[in-house]
This record gives sequence, C-alpha cells and structure tokens, in this order.
Amino acid sequence: TQCDHRASMEVLREAGVSLGLHPHWKNTPLYFLLGAPLPPATKRGVRWLLDAGCDPNVRCERDEETALHVAIRANLEAEVVRWLLEAGADAN
Repeated sequence: TQCDHRASMEVLREAGVSLGLHPHWKNTPLYFLLGAPLPPATKRGVRWLLDAGCDPNVRCERDEETALHVAIRANLEAEVVRWLLEAGADAN
C-alpha cells in the first residue's frame, strides 16, 4: 500500500491477507503506513486500507496507540484525519 500497487493489493485482499494486528510487529498495515511520509501514492494506500476495512481503532505497539494517534502526532493533513474518523476512529 505504501507505493499504491493497486493490482498487488487486490490480489492480497482476494487471498485473505490480514489487515489486523500483526503478531510480531504489534501493529496494523494502517498504523505502519501512517507513520511514514504521505506522498500521494502512500495517501492513496491509506484510503485503500480504510476502504478495505482496516480497523482504525486497533491499539498498536507498546504504547497501544491507534491510527488516529499517529495521524495527529505526525500532523497529517486534515483530509486523512477525516478519513479515519469517517471509518470509525474513536476521537476520544
């Protein structure tokens, strides 16, 4: 998703790849992606993950942060924060 390789992402989704918490890294693809710079391709990847059902409320890593925590800390565009909220991110 970081490079918005749409065909590959669709193949992975069809194969049932998990968008949930990774057992070793203790984060989700969405959480990971929001921690990187968001050029247009990566931003489209965030949108794809949300549309694919990635839960923005999964608590990740040692500090149990959510995707919204990362987006706010990284001072991401309001549009990305809005997407997270529209996808059900808990603002509290």
